[in-house]
Amino acid sequence: MNAVTSNLGGTANHSKTYLTKADQYPMQKEFIEIVTGLWDTYEDDAFIRNKKRVVFFDPEKMHTINYRGEYFSVDGPLNINRSIQGRPPIFSSRYVC
Repeated sequence: MNAVTSNLGGTANHSKTYLTKADQYPMQKEFIEIVTGLWDTYEDDAFIRNKKRVVFFDPEKMHTINYRGEYFSVDGPLNINRSIQGRPPIFSSRYVC
């Protein structure tokens, strides 16, 4: 994932009319915190899928992020289970994640 922030008018969808240069990197930092939290919604063994015992999911292994920041508010959880690699690599010109 390439973590790039820009102001192409999309910020209006989030009740912001203009994203200043000073907002770009703090907003990027929040976004990365959110997506990594969402990718970690489920522990690796949360989906049991045992048909014989009729047990498919362990709710104790699901975690919501309940994120409240300057730019975003996200409760979670993500609506898909964790991928095999856990998280995709994240690239940013500002910092390594």
